[in-house]
Amino acid sequence: MHVRPVCLALALAASAVATAVFGQAYPSRPITLIVPYAAGGSVDVVNLPEIGIAGNSHMLMMDKNNAVTAELIQTWLAAKGLVD
Repeated sequence: MHVRPVCLALALAASAVATAVFGQAYPSRPITLIVPYAAGGSVDVVNLPEIGIAGNSHMLMMDKNNAVTAELIQTWLAAKGLVD
């Protein structure tokens, strides 16, 4: 008698039993999960021209007034308590 075929047969039998025991349909009804936050956290929309920051590209930190944009971001981070 070879050991490998016996071990394989025992493993298959154990997996069949485990599937029959643990393969029950749970949950039996749909679960509603309510998450009160957006994925990744909250969202703050800032319209830069409305607050007096005019940009000249889509890369905010490459604009000529990037110090103003960086100051706005730093102020926002401080208001959220993310930096000192």
